[in-house]
Amino acid sequence: MVKVGITGGMGAGKSYICSLFEEEFNIPVFYSDDQTKRILDCDLDLKKEIKTLLGSATYLEDDSLDRKYVSEKIFNDSKLRTNLQQIVYPYLWKEYDDWCDDHKSSPYTLFESAILVETGLYNEFDKIIVVSANMKIRIERLKMYRNISEKDAISRINTQTSEDTRCKHADFIIKNDLHLNTTSLDWKERCEQELSEGKTVEEIDEHRRLNLRKRIQHIDHKIKYISYGGNNKE
Repeated sequence: MVKVGITGGMGAGKSYICSLFEEEFNIPVFYSDDQTKRILDCDLDLKKEIKTLLGSATYLEDDSLDRKYVSEKIFNDSKLRTNLQQIVYPYLWKEYDDWCDDHKSSPYTLFESAILVETGLYNEFDKIIVVSANMKIRIERLKMYRNISEKDAISRINTQTSEDTRCKHADFIIKNDLHLNTTSLDWKERCEQELSEGKTVEEIDEHRRLNLRKRIQHIDHKIKYISYGGNNKE
């Protein structure tokens, strides 16, 4: 089984791309954020280590993680953020290993994480997929789906590694500059030429969605080919 990491900055649309791999190609996806949240709430040994690092206030009276407190502690402290990641990842990796054992029959699996490059975890995978989108679209998506200001969206994006750095480690890049979560006005501005040719927004949107699916299908075929011993070049 080929182990594939899939990453991308905030607002790039990783979850949407992962859903296409799952729904259209039946590829299992390990969502690291969801798994991390679960083990932070459930694993007693991990809780002890987290409390030692961040203090007893890290957990609420019901023993669930105080995510707001943790976010405030680590947001502007890169060293503390790194220390937290180093504590969590051995626990997360064990979960991933167990999960992979349950999906041995699949030609490949996806490990989804926004910080594969920052943590150096990209080295643990056979192939890396980077989901990329331009800054304006990423900001619009964060504003809409996380209900935050443009300033906060930019600030959060800037805590992650740059798009160029991320793409340097990619075996495959998926450009996700589609309509999806952007505003109709923004979409029309970016599609001015195509609109002037008489195409509707819906037609342009569907055409680009089709191209996106073709790109994902190409990557799916390529990785499956690799899993069966074929050439590993893009």
